[in-house]
Amino acid sequence: MDNIPDTFKEERKKQIEQLQEIVLHQKPQISSTDESLNDTVGRVTEEEEQEEFLTSPVREKDFLNHVKRTVTTYKKESHLLARNSATEVKTQFPRMKSAVLQMRDISGTRKPYSVQISYSSTVSVLNNKIQFPSFLRTVPSDDFQSRGLVKLIKHFKWNWIGILAEEGDYGEMGSQIIKEEAVKAGTCIAFHEIISATSSAMKIQHETNVIRTSSATVILVFSNSPAVLPIINKISNDNIAGKVWIASEAWSTSAVLSIKELSDILQGTIGFAVHKRHIAGFKEFLISIHPFKHTGDIFTEIFWEQIFGCKWPYGVQNETSLQSSVHKMVICSGKEDLLLASHHSFFDTDSLQDPYSIYNTVYAVAHALHNLLSCPSSGHLSSKGACTNLTNIQSSQLLHFIKNVKFTNAASEIIFFDAAGNPPPKYDILNWQRAADGSTVFQKVGLFDYLAHEDEQIVIEDGSIKWNGGKSQTPTSVCSPECITGHRKVTIRGQPVCCFDCVACSIGEIANESGSTKCLKCPDSQWPNSNQDKCLTRTVEFLAYEEPVSIALSTCTGVCCLLSLITLIIFVKYFNSPIVRANNNVLSLILLTALTLSFLCTFLFIGRPTVQLCLVRQAAFGIVFVVCVSSVLAKTITVVIAFSATKPHTAMSTWVGPKVPNILGVCSTSVQVFICISWLLTSPPFPVANTKTYPGKIILECNENNPVFFWVMLGYMGLLAVLSFVLAFVARKLPDSFNEAKFITFSMLAFVSVWLSFIPAYLSTQGKFAVVVEIFAVIFSSGSLLFCIFSPKVYIIIFKPFMNTREYLIRK
Repeated sequence: MDNIPDTFKEERKKQIEQLQEIVLHQKPQISSTDESLNDTVGRVTEEEEQEEFLTSPVREKDFLNHVKRTVTTYKKESHLLARNSATEVKTQFPRMKSAVLQMRDISGTRKPYSVQISYSSTVSVLNNKIQFPSFLRTVPSDDFQSRGLVKLIKHFKWNWIGILAEEGDYGEMGSQIIKEEAVKAGTCIAFHEIISATSSAMKIQHETNVIRTSSATVILVFSNSPAVLPIINKISNDNIAGKVWIASEAWSTSAVLSIKELSDILQGTIGFAVHKRHIAGFKEFLISIHPFKHTGDIFTEIFWEQIFGCKWPYGVQNETSLQSSVHKMVICSGKEDLLLASHHSFFDTDSLQDPYSIYNTVYAVAHALHNLLSCPSSGHLSSKGACTNLTNIQSSQLLHFIKNVKFTNAASEIIFFDAAGNPPPKYDILNWQRAADGSTVFQKVGLFDYLAHEDEQIVIEDGSIKWNGGKSQTPTSVCSPECITGHRKVTIRGQPVCCFDCVACSIGEIANESGSTKCLKCPDSQWPNSNQDKCLTRTVEFLAYEEPVSIALSTCTGVCCLLSLITLIIFVKYFNSPIVRANNNVLSLILLTALTLSFLCTFLFIGRPTVQLCLVRQAAFGIVFVVCVSSVLAKTITVVIAFSATKPHTAMSTWVGPKVPNILGVCSTSVQVFICISWLLTSPPFPVANTKTYPGKIILECNENNPVFFWVMLGYMGLLAVLSFVLAFVARKLPDSFNEAKFITFSMLAFVSVWLSFIPAYLSTQGKFAVVVEIFAVIFSSGSLLFCIFSPKVYIIIFKPFMNTREYLIRK
């Protein structure tokens, strides 16, 4: 203590007394722009504030923080600025976020707020240039922070978050912007609570219950540290773990919240911090500070006491208290070496937030003054388009130059102010990680640059992030899990859009991305796979010749056709034999020819459908079959007439002969021909690719176009068949030697049975199976006619030739 100069002691003692007088009788100045923010600090009396200021350890930290800010102004540039500009730069005591640098002219006439540059005010209301025309800042507005936090949330694909906002402009305005931007980005808000440092226990309990019961894993807190601390303490006491906390820049580096006792809750916190860069020579400047060098700065001594944990002896009021104090405290001597205290957190200049902003503030003013004083050689003119009168510099003129300043600082970053007075918006992204000793480390893991390309604004090293519990996998926070592929979202009535159910896509649709809001219909030539996440080429299906059923039907058709031809040849060879002539040999040849053609018609139904095949096959089948049925009907009528005209020269005898059967056959066939021609001319069948009958298949088939014609054709054929059956049934008991009515009855019974069975079978099947049913009906009905009518005669002609004589027939 004896080493301290007496003059230094006396001067310091007077300065401390003056400081105590100021603290006890005058509140620190606060910018009027932050009166609304001051409300968030709490409602306390002036005397309580003074007492708290002098005794609270928190205020000691604030005091130390103020020292950190103040010493930066003692750099050479700021002293040079003060000398050259005839302007004094003074810093208000920053009790809250709204501390500003005010410019005062040297005349002593104070013009408050004529030029204001803040290094820590972020509230967006200050962007209003009508209300705050001369306000600028070197930290970005909360508008940018809010938009950046939403982009941070989207980066991690969180769409279900809770918000805690501090009461007041800072928290409420910032969180409102977040809500608006979140809605645009598709993020839903699970809850939005307003918190305060002075909240009641009931209010804190309510907020805690909301957080506990909410399904939101991620909670964004837009607040200062004092407002966050009560609820975080309550959450810690209630052991509510597993939440991810997103911090605004006001508490992202809070020493109060980053203590070991809260690390289990807040470990893994990620948030924004005001962008900072290394300032070359700043740490060396801090180490060079000494109270004896800066005798006019009272804060240097307070800084000295905070660093070394000592007290200056001349601060004690009397000798008695001095003697008693000596035994209780370490006395500052001035010989302490800051190099030995360089481990103190104060000297970790890379972790300090404000110095970089203050540094840019000082340089902005310096460059503005340089441009003002260098006019016109600098090329910078005043707002009136002329150089400023250096003998009468007005603050409004300086404001113009500050607004238009643009320079590159020592960290190679471009500094300027936009129309709202904001600098280039940049934020560091910090992650709270637990160190080996249990302390919290603010690890920089990314950067938000608002002026970068939209896709490159957020740059994050995901691998460097440690979440709660030291996990590296990003936690999820969604109201409903994403719908897997093959499903789409269906919103739940009364719930946010982020809460939804997942339903499978409809038949023929896919969803090839998870989280799809709608399904996509596959093209007609494709069909979804079993998971309905991609379209596959459909299988083309038709009754091809290579298929086993086609081979079987073709073989059967060939055999029947061959038998029909053999029978026809036999009948031609024995054309004049009695058994052939017994029932109109010409009709027999016509019937055999028609049966042969009917068998051949089945080949029109096999193979890939074409326009020509679709036009011909049903019409050919209908006409040929009517020829068959008409021939049978004519043969039946011939039998009936022959046995009815037993007396010559009667009316019935005039009908005997080939004329009536021939006319009947021609007329019956002509009706069917007319039906088919009308069908082909008005509504011709055509080939189609049926994609609706069977999933995953394209069925190539013929569309009848107008089914009425098809069923009229079948109905007419059925009418002739039923008529033939009735007539044959009536004539079945006539003499056997001249009567084939019995065989016609059996053939018509089989014929009608087949086509009556065909109708329900045809209607109940689709695709190639319907074609198979029709081919089977053609073969079976034609075969029944061939077998029932002609097989007995062929048997007699081949194996019983003696029965094929006139004498035998007469004897019978």
